[in-house]
Amino acid sequence: MLHDLRYALRGLGRDIGFSTVAVLTLALGIGANTAIFTVVNAVLLRPLPYPQSDRLLLLYNTNLKRASGRGPFSLMRLEQLRSEARSFSKLAGFCNETFNLTGVDQPEQLPAARVSFDYLQTLGVHPILGRDFLPEEDHEGAKPVVLLSYGLWQRRFGGYPGVVGSSLTLDSQAFTIIGVLPPGLDQPAPRLDLLATNLAAFGAFTHEQIRLGAGYISVIARLKPDVSSQQAQAELNILNSRFLQQNSGLVDADPDAFLVGSALRGILVGNVKPALLVLCAAIGAVLLIACANVASLLMARSTGRRKEFAVRAALGAGRGDLIRQLLAESLVLSLSSGVLGLALAFALTRLAGRIDQLNLPRAGEIHIDWQTLGFTLLMSIVTAVVFGLIPSLQASKPDLNVILRESGRGAAGSLRRSKTRGLLVICQVAISMILLIAAGLLMRSFLALQHVDPGFDPRNVLTMQVTLPNAKYPSNPQKNAFFREALRHISTTPGVSSAGASLSLPLGGSVLVPIQVVGAAVLPFGKRPLAYWQCVTPDFFQTFGVRLVRGRFFTEHDNESSSGAAIVNETLARHFWPNQDPIGKQLIVARAELHEEVVGVVADVKTSTLDSDAGGELYSPYAQRPWPGMALVVKTSGNPMSLASAVRKQIAQVDGDLPVTAVRSMQDIVADSFGQRQITLWLLGAFAAAALVLAAIGIYGLLAYSVEQRRQEMGIRRALGAQPRDILRLVVGEGLGLTLAGIAAGHAGAYAISRALVALLFHVSPTDPVVFAGMALLFVAVALLAGYLPARRALEVDLLMAIRE
Repeated sequence: MLHDLRYALRGLGRDIGFSTVAVLTLALGIGANTAIFTVVNAVLLRPLPYPQSDRLLLLYNTNLKRASGRGPFSLMRLEQLRSEARSFSKLAGFCNETFNLTGVDQPEQLPAARVSFDYLQTLGVHPILGRDFLPEEDHEGAKPVVLLSYGLWQRRFGGYPGVVGSSLTLDSQAFTIIGVLPPGLDQPAPRLDLLATNLAAFGAFTHEQIRLGAGYISVIARLKPDVSSQQAQAELNILNSRFLQQNSGLVDADPDAFLVGSALRGILVGNVKPALLVLCAAIGAVLLIACANVASLLMARSTGRRKEFAVRAALGAGRGDLIRQLLAESLVLSLSSGVLGLALAFALTRLAGRIDQLNLPRAGEIHIDWQTLGFTLLMSIVTAVVFGLIPSLQASKPDLNVILRESGRGAAGSLRRSKTRGLLVICQVAISMILLIAAGLLMRSFLALQHVDPGFDPRNVLTMQVTLPNAKYPSNPQKNAFFREALRHISTTPGVSSAGASLSLPLGGSVLVPIQVVGAAVLPFGKRPLAYWQCVTPDFFQTFGVRLVRGRFFTEHDNESSSGAAIVNETLARHFWPNQDPIGKQLIVARAELHEEVVGVVADVKTSTLDSDAGGELYSPYAQRPWPGMALVVKTSGNPMSLASAVRKQIAQVDGDLPVTAVRSMQDIVADSFGQRQITLWLLGAFAAAALVLAAIGIYGLLAYSVEQRRQEMGIRRALGAQPRDILRLVVGEGLGLTLAGIAAGHAGAYAISRALVALLFHVSPTDPVVFAGMALLFVAVALLAGYLPARRALEVDLLMAIRE
């Protein structure tokens, strides 16, 4: 075998042009496949970095009738699970939180989470410095303590070990630092700076809201060693029924809801799995096309080596010896491509981990490791067999008498080789057609998404987030006074047209609240329809250009001393009052049963994503329903980001200790909402384009080889009176026939697998005839071009030289 490899190296070194083209073609396919394997291995295949991570479950509420997804728990529900569940060795709650860090040169808002004291124990994680939370620190009135993330420890404290025991001023309270978390911990969420205890102190809700059953807590649990997930689910069903009977007045006591426990890893990767699998299939298809191209090149090369193989066979070389020699050449090409592809994969994986639009979970774990190296080696060996086997089998059966006697171009067996290469071209076209159709469907879907009316005008709107600490702004009048004064200051800034505030931004999600129409049959909380809820300041709608359908917008008179007012969107109005005027209708809102009168109806605004229905939405005046954390929106006369610094200064004049975060233009937020779709489209489009080019090269190579082998035939045809158009028709028609066969096979394949793309499409049928027909026409045009060039060469054949050969 070593002798074969040395001979292969010498032979390929002499044919450097062929070797370079083959290695670069395969390196593209192997490198892309190695990169996507690295991402898939880190995101989908590799266990979570916790002990026995397959025993970790995420518990949540879901209502199939409302299609409510994964709903959070109330504090009472968590307490019931912790005291009564017997299937779990550990069970802990958590919720996202933010803290304002003050007492430093530059105030900063830190992303954080509140957790049960045994949250880290549930994961199986320990602080690398200091200690974990204690049970006595997990209740109201306990001394506030925090754990620092490794990143914050390095960034703010330079990795100083003596930080344990010192204090931080968070939300105007002194918190004691008790430890440092290990690096790379991405639970409960990536890029958190702090963990704190005491879930009852969650800053976004008042104690009254929490007492009434507000849902804000997620739950993670670890199965006992002798308990299966099915057994745990059976117990959860019993606990759910018991909770519904004992707490029928709470919002999360929905009789149509189920308590579900799902594998934590599956929940983390659920959103990106379809896109990754589509990309895997696309990249695998590109490698197959690359293999077919190189196989075609090898077959053409072996034609010129027929006498060499015949001589070796005459001297006693067996068929196995020839196959081994040719496979050795394939292996050398493939391993060289693997080394080059590994370098390409390294660059691509580093890039993938840094593209925020991909929203990849576990992005910090994406790196080249021994599994990747093993995959690349295996891929290189398999690739060598795939593209080398057919040429090896054909070239290893030389007809000695014919080959050693032949003096012309009409090589024996060339017809069989041409048929095989033609079949390879058809396969290339079919695979390329599938990729092109997939890319076309995503393109149509993306264009349809861009034409969706979001219900607001994002142009020239600056957004930012401000969160008031409850310790400093404990009362509603104080919260009202701050935002009223801040917006007054911002509105006087040169270049600002208007300014408002809302609980959350469009496309950023919102709070769901139960709604009861006054005068209709009274429903229990769990049965009441849910609607998105926003508290907004009077100028919010004008700032975003939201259209008023009827009634009026809020004014300064809709304040804490006036009766409750509400504005509803068109969807909510149609649901509750079809064919009626909603103005003046009364609603009972949320757990506190707040009475509000509808004063206006506005157009639907996309609340969560552009590709989802707007849903019913209810707006309340901020002055009547104040909230500590608000998004500020500022309409500007020019580039909104140019006024960011001036707006920050205006807020600092009201309260210099408040950090202003998430400063972005609304147009950037809208663009990011396309993020994952756009990246998936670009990648799939790039792979489809690469496949199209490779297939075109395959068609060109086959026809160029055919013309070269049929020079004598072309000369005779010309001598017998064939016109140039006849030669063109002959050569181009051969390529077009292969292309049409490949298109037909590709259409059948695309139709068979198009259903797998449904999760990525928007308002486009997976069998859209426009895409199918359009991609077929594109491929025919490319095939005609690829066939025209060899046809032109056929016309340049010298008649006398061709006939003499």
